[in-house]
Amino acid sequence: MTGDRYALVIAGPSAVGKTTVMDAIFASDSRFSYVRSTRTRPPRVDSADDGYIHIDDSEFMKIVASGGMLEHMEYAGYRYGTQQAELDRIFESGKYPFLILDKNGILSLKSKKRDFTPVVVYIYDFLDTLEARLAERLMTGEPDERKKNDYIYRTNRNAEDYAALSGDFGGCIDFFVRNVTVDGTVREIISAFDGVREGNPPPDGREALPRLAEEGRKKLADG
Repeated sequence: MTGDRYALVIAGPSAVGKTTVMDAIFASDSRFSYVRSTRTRPPRVDSADDGYIHIDDSEFMKIVASGGMLEHMEYAGYRYGTQQAELDRIFESGKYPFLILDKNGILSLKSKKRDFTPVVVYIYDFLDTLEARLAERLMTGEPDERKKNDYIYRTNRNAEDYAALSGDFGGCIDFFVRNVTVDGTVREIISAFDGVREGNPPPDGREALPRLAEEGRKKLADG
């Protein structure tokens, strides 16, 4: 183990409520601090940028080459990643880092040598429930082509991620928690995190994994 250097990592499909759960955790437990993502995309004039560290491509790649990126990816011509220095800043403040990562970020994080222990919690619900939420969010009224494409992309990606749970991705998850109510989900997540820290982890919820993986495979097969 690595002393009290633990980080809470949340993952889950689109529309499962990750941001809502994150906000509820921050509102109820002051021990956690959000890990800012590093990105090369320029700041948007009309949005707050406190949640990001903006650097240029050259500096980003220097950090990657030095081993300072715990995970990183490229999307739409820009690079995104998580710096070890950002976690160190939070540890030095006496708090626990909190991250939301996708499948690739978790696989990358778990594959690297670390000086801290990530506690990875996968928040889930069943695909038909998630699709209904996405439809309500994106397809109500007269959806335009962009929203239709976004709906297709998100539902397909959810199915791909669930199918991948039967492989290495599933092996990277420490706990599975179904998001039935936000308060209940927060309690389960905090219990899992503190249980790992104290050497007495609760049940991991892994019995849900086969059903989720099968749902993903079936959805992909059905198109």
